[in-house]
Amino acid sequence: SFSEISARYKKQLEKWVKEKADFRFPEGETLGEVRKRIVGFLDRIKSQFRDETIVMAGHGGPIRLILCEVLNLDLSNFWKINVDQGSISAVEIEEKRQVVTLMNDTCHLGG
Repeated sequence: SFSEISARYKKQLEKWVKEKADFRFPEGETLGEVRKRIVGFLDRIKSQFRDETIVMAGHGGPIRLILCEVLNLDLSNFWKINVDQGSISAVEIEEKRQVVTLMNDTCHLGG
């Protein structure tokens, strides 16, 4: 959990929040490296699932990165996107455009 990470890796977490795109946890990737993998993933989605609806579940970090990519945002905006647990975000990916149609929706959680 985020609270466990905060307690166990306080200094690394502080650096991650400050340095964002360039910070690397030990044996981990930078946000820029993960974003490159996400771009490849989105390219595969475009080619393999053309005109189809797909549903994905994931952690907040990759979801933020997908939203940054679709919105053409610099990685300095990573922490400006809120992704609540169980929230729904929707993206339409077409050959020549990508659009965020829903972001961080939690109305289905009923609270």
